[in-house]
Amino acid sequence: MIVSTAQEIPNILTRGKWAMRITEAWQKQVPSIFEVSSLLECAKAELRHGDWAAMVKADLPISRSGANKLMKVATCGHIRNAEHVPHLPAHWGTLFELTLLTVEQFEHGIRTRAINPKMQRKDVKVLRGDGKASDARVSPMVRLKRQLNERIREIAHLQERLADADQGSLFDLKKDSTKDMAAVVVNTITETRANAFDDDIKAAIKAKRQAARATQAMSVERPA
Repeated sequence: MIVSTAQEIPNILTRGKWAMRITEAWQKQVPSIFEVSSLLECAKAELRHGDWAAMVKADLPISRSGANKLMKVATCGHIRNAEHVPHLPAHWGTLFELTLLTVEQFEHGIRTRAINPKMQRKDVKVLRGDGKASDARVSPMVRLKRQLNERIREIAHLQERLADADQGSLFDLKKDSTKDMAAVVVNTITETRANAFDDDIKAAIKAKRQAARATQAMSVERPA
C-alpha cells in the first residue's frame, strides 16, 4: 500500500504559517525580476552596438518590448526600494505599469494598500487616474496626468521602433503583430507602393503554393 508523503508528515505548521511560507516564497520572484532587469541594462551598456538587440531577438525568452519595459523597472527608484518589495506584485508587466506612477501616486498606493501582491494592471490604471472613473468627475490635473502617461507610453513605443530601425528593420517578423507591421508599412511608404506591396505578397503566396504542389507531385511521380 502506497502512503502519500502528506499523510506521513505530521501537521506541524498552522494554516497561517503555511500561508506565510508560501507567500514569502512567491515574493522571491520580485527580486528575481529586479535581477533580470538589471542584467538586461548592464548587458546593453557593455555589448557592442547591435549585439544586445540580436541577443534579445535570438537568445532570450522575452520580446524586445518586454526587455525595454524590464529595464524601466531597473531604473525606477521607488519600485526598487527594499521596504516596498513585500507589497509588490510578482509580475513584470504590472511592475512596469507601476513605474508610470508618480512618486506621490506610488506612496499613496502603498499607504492605502492599493499596491499589493494581488494587484493587476487595471488597478494601477485606477491609481494613476485613468481607470474607470467618470470623466465628468475627473479634475483637469488628473486629465493632464492621464495625457502625460499616454504620451510617455507612446514615446516608449516609438523608441522601440527607432531601435529596431537602427538595426536595419522596421519591425520584428517573429514578434510583431500583422496589424503593427501593416501600420509601419503604410506610414513609411506611399499608398501606391503599399497597394503594390499587398499585391506582391498575394503573388508570392500564390507562387509558394504552386511550388509546393509541384514538389509534392514530383515526389509522388518519382519511382521507388
